[in-house]
Amino acid sequence: MRERVCFLLVVAWFCPVLTLGQSVFDGTWKVDLKSEKSMFKPIEIVLKDGEYSCRSCTPSYAIKADGQDHKVKVSPYFDTMAITIVNERTVSRIDKKDGEQVGTLKIWVSEDGKTLHRDFSRINAPGEPAETGSFTATRLFSGPAGSHAISGKWHENPTESLSENAQSLTIKIEGETLTMASPLGDSFAAKMDGTEAPVKGDRGADRVRIKKLGPNSLEQTMMLEGKLVNITKMTVSPDGKTMKMFIDWKVFPGRMEETYIKQ
Repeated sequence: MRERVCFLLVVAWFCPVLTLGQSVFDGTWKVDLKSEKSMFKPIEIVLKDGEYSCRSCTPSYAIKADGQDHKVKVSPYFDTMAITIVNERTVSRIDKKDGEQVGTLKIWVSEDGKTLHRDFSRINAPGEPAETGSFTATRLFSGPAGSHAISGKWHENPTESLSENAQSLTIKIEGETLTMASPLGDSFAAKMDGTEAPVKGDRGADRVRIKKLGPNSLEQTMMLEGKLVNITKMTVSPDGKTMKMFIDWKVFPGRMEETYIKQ
């Protein structure tokens, strides 16, 4: 799940007028894709002599590009990957989890060789709707001689497009419990004292901790099988119209900043 409260302040002009007991975090929030700032190390992939390798992945891996399923341990969302060479500029990928197809990826390079395009679909958990979207990356270095056009080192650009069901989340605070849910089917209800609570509908996280940092700020910690996935700081603006998210990823080191707009 993409990780996305100002409580009613004593000094009223810091926040908009709210219903008694309502938090400024309450409501549905939609991400402004243009606000996204990603700070990850460059993508480095090589496809040569029938082998596809991701050298920048954590952990790195190499598999045959023969259209067959191969075991990988790079993500909790899938456990096998099949790479097929479509043509000299295009590659397709199919991801599976426990034998069930859970994602697809089309990767291709622009005619001038400067831009890497990726169109994806992914199902976060069994029985939940798929999310889709597209990303681009700008070439930094070419791949080794004789390698496929997708090979090289690439700088990740902001998200180009994202399906509506992956752009929003709904937050509700009642007493000391925060509830979050998204159209993708993932959700949780956690006390805001740092107590662990279960996450439902997301292969990428199974536990969450929410800690109140101030009247308009929270810290969210996501975990999977006891391992830290990411830490997100959420801060609502004084007018209650926008929410900044600062995400510190641990599973694949990097940071991301996003702005959400209250609907």
